[in-house]
Amino acid sequence: MSEINEELTERQLKFCQAYLDNNFNKTKAAKEAGYAVASAAVEGNRLLKIAKVREEIKRLAEEQTITSEETVKLISDIAKADIKDYLVTRKVERSKKIKKPLSDIIREKRDQIDFEIEYANRVTFEEKELKEHLSRIDQIQRSIIRLEIELERNPKAHRIVYSEPELVDEVELDLVKIKKDKEGGKIKSFKYGKYGPEIEFYSAADMAVNMARIYGRFKDNLNVDADVKGSISPENWLALQGGK
Repeated sequence: MSEINEELTERQLKFCQAYLDNNFNKTKAAKEAGYAVASAAVEGNRLLKIAKVREEIKRLAEEQTITSEETVKLISDIAKADIKDYLVTRKVERSKKIKKPLSDIIREKRDQIDFEIEYANRVTFEEKELKEHLSRIDQIQRSIIRLEIELERNPKAHRIVYSEPELVDEVELDLVKIKKDKEGGKIKSFKYGKYGPEIEFYSAADMAVNMARIYGRFKDNLNVDADVKGSISPENWLALQGGK
């Protein structure tokens, strides 16, 4: 803990951190620090006039702010962000729905009857087992008759069946990477909506403007200087006494 820190009260220290956490809003910071709601604005003004408080805010800001290099990299990454960066392709088995003519189904059932008859000729059945086996064959034969009648009435009759599974490419979101980049500030928002994951990226145009600002392509019409991060420096914010 710094010497500055040790000279401030616990409530003043809370105000310093809350001031940064609330985007330099002195009234909200004073409320969070425990000052009365009715006098929060007045207390915020008073605290910002204390040199030690201002020095502690500056120290915290410098300690918690990412470096210029890290900022440039982050803005660059955001500007180049693309949904394709979060898509993963993998092989999966998929079956298709296809139309199968009744004539093909009838042929398969007849093949099944031939198989069952050949099976019965090769094994020895108990009387009860044989009856059950012959009953199954009879049921198949009856189903063939029904299909033949349907086919006679409708030569185009068919059934919808699934094809044999095939390996196909399937694209899905890399939710782990999305969550990581959301926490790292590269993605504006990520949530699960009615139809699944919803991702919102920062404006690429805004990020391009920030990059242009960083590399000196143009200057903002501000009365205070912008630092390399595209934001106002803590010193200038403090000079303006943080707004609200």
